[in-house]
Amino acid sequence: MKKLACFLAAATVASVVASAEDGFSDEALLREIDRLTALLEARVAVERPAAGDELVARSYDVSDLCSRVGDRSAIVPNLLPSKFSPPERPEAGEPVARMEIDFLIGLLLEHVEPATWASVAGASISGARERLFVRTIPRVHAGIAGVLAMLRESTGLQVAVEVRAVPVTPEQATVLETRPRELTDEEAAALLAAPHRAVFARGRDGRRLACRDGQDISYLHDFDVEIAQEATVGDPIPNRVFCGMTAEVRAILDRAADGAALSLQVDVADVDRPLRSQPTAHGAIELPTLELTRLRTGLWVPLDRTVVAGGATLGGQPCVILVRVRRLRT
Repeated sequence: MKKLACFLAAATVASVVASAEDGFSDEALLREIDRLTALLEARVAVERPAAGDELVARSYDVSDLCSRVGDRSAIVPNLLPSKFSPPERPEAGEPVARMEIDFLIGLLLEHVEPATWASVAGASISGARERLFVRTIPRVHAGIAGVLAMLRESTGLQVAVEVRAVPVTPEQATVLETRPRELTDEEAAALLAAPHRAVFARGRDGRRLACRDGQDISYLHDFDVEIAQEATVGDPIPNRVFCGMTAEVRAILDRAADGAALSLQVDVADVDRPLRSQPTAHGAIELPTLELTRLRTGLWVPLDRTVVAGGATLGGQPCVILVRVRRLRT
């Protein structure tokens, strides 16, 4: 700023000297120079950081604000019969950044002490890999922290949803049906000690979240027969079926009641092993047997508590679907 002030003062003096040649007196010229110099010094003093304001370098994790999000559906278990081609499912949109980091930097430059970014020597702000790197004075850091907190409050909190399918005995199923839907910590721990299936989803409050855990099983389900002169040729047609658990959930937080309104769709698919086979003229085809258990429900759940969302039969055995919602701090 001193260099800027000297440059402006020199330019002003040159202008005043030029005017003096047109009729200004020496005394008037000196007064004008003193006045303009005082104005420039006052301006520089306003923009100069206060005494004791030293530059501080900090990094800010903004991955929750700049993370890439998408609104996609869960992959539903499928078993396609021979000679049948269903319509293709619409493709989900590519995940996009909720807030581009360059936009976030521009927002901070414009609304957090904008004059200091040019007037404070060495002040800088940059971003890389969903982190901000800021070098400036403490009061600007305080303003940045306030703006980031406001953005996190306005763009929504993050939630984590756990969905588990737990086999139970008929006696346990009867007890669970007659008890409140919310389980105690001891009851939940006893159920989860047994082998069970689980899927986990994490995302924004109010967004549809999809998750799955399992595997695709490939099988030979048909032959494409071609007739060539007096011979026939059968080209194998592979297919696949999903075996495992999928869930599609939407959790809307209720901050006042410390709970969440939950929309839940769960599919649990079991495929018998080994796969059945059927001989044909061109070779054996495989006929998977799929047992599909589905749950569709909506309920209100308290945060950080395990709740029975419903019951079903899985592999000929009763099972309960447990759900737990947590609010993630950012």
